[in-house]
Amino acid sequence: RCGPAPMSTASSGAVVAEATVLNLLPPSKVATGICFLDHMVDQLTSHAMLGVTLRCGLVGEGESAPRFFAPLEDYARELGGQRPHDRDIAVACGTALGLALRAVVKEVEGAAGSAARGMAVFCAPLDEAFAEAKLTLHPPAASCGRCLVSLAPYGAHASRGGDGAGRRWIGRFRTELTPVFWSALAGGLGCDLSLRRVRGGNAHHQLESAFKSFARVFRAALDSVSDPGGGAGVPGCATFGEQGQSEAGAEI
Repeated sequence: RCGPAPMSTASSGAVVAEATVLNLLPPSKVATGICFLDHMVDQLTSHAMLGVTLRCGLVGEGESAPRFFAPLEDYARELGGQRPHDRDIAVACGTALGLALRAVVKEVEGAAGSAARGMAVFCAPLDEAFAEAKLTLHPPAASCGRCLVSLAPYGAHASRGGDGAGRRWIGRFRTELTPVFWSALAGGLGCDLSLRRVRGGNAHHQLESAFKSFARVFRAALDSVSDPGGGAGVPGCATFGEQGQSEAGAEI
């Protein structure tokens, strides 16, 4: 690439997020205001070979420019522990990141001189957890921006809250915002995305395996765009059934 990457911007409520993504050019700099989310987004550097810059901030009343958070900084520290902007952070960061990823897809398509559908599937483990991601970069119009997330319950003690959802918090990240973030990202990217937990009893590992799976499936789909004749079938790995078995029936 010559010159800086295009900046993608999104807002929700009082929250503004800005993102750039460089193909094959890490490292990343992520500052969403929620430390656990910083850690999750960084999986795109580790497993998709992308240089992600994502920063998020608040626009105060009467202010014209956002006050951006520092990396690994919890935004609620200055608010006495109150967290009124968590959902807006998930929406703004997910949307901005999705738009930045879309810019990378367009860049690769321009270099390749083609616009393949970009389909891939990838399954990734993290310790006991195992997640599956399916991605189509250019789906039919009816499923453009669609996102199906089946990662709950978060953790092995799913019944403690009485609703079967598992842990409500991982650090200072609300687990209920997981599908919110992914839906915003899919909308920005304009893709058809499915994320599914195959197994896992640790909430942190479940979410990290999902982010890892997405990073790997995005790289596989992007590579299929850059080299549409590089292989037969859908790139990635075998899909897995509801009981942790591959389509061929081999237990994982």
